[in-house]
Amino acid sequence: MGSVDYRTSSLFEKNEYQDRDKEQNEEMLDRIISHIDKGGANAFWEQFKQKAEQMRANQGHIPDAQYLLHSNVYYIRDFLEAHNDQQGLDLLDKLESDCF
Repeated sequence: MGSVDYRTSSLFEKNEYQDRDKEQNEEMLDRIISHIDKGGANAFWEQFKQKAEQMRANQGHIPDAQYLLHSNVYYIRDFLEAHNDQQGLDLLDKLESDCF
């Protein structure tokens, strides 16, 4: 029995909440990558960025932004705090309550 690629599977019907959640997840991912691109990121964050790029190209094992963000939520909070990004922290709180 083969595995299901739920990035392309029709088993899950999309709804308006999933579209909104996807937009918010992508916004957070863009925000993190922007901080990484400004410099000073360690190897962990460089690898995070690489996984995000692979995910966006439908390569690798990360299915979507929500999975990547949820898997690293505690690190992300520390990262945003270190960058004094209150808007990012507010968005992360929203994602944790609405999406994760």
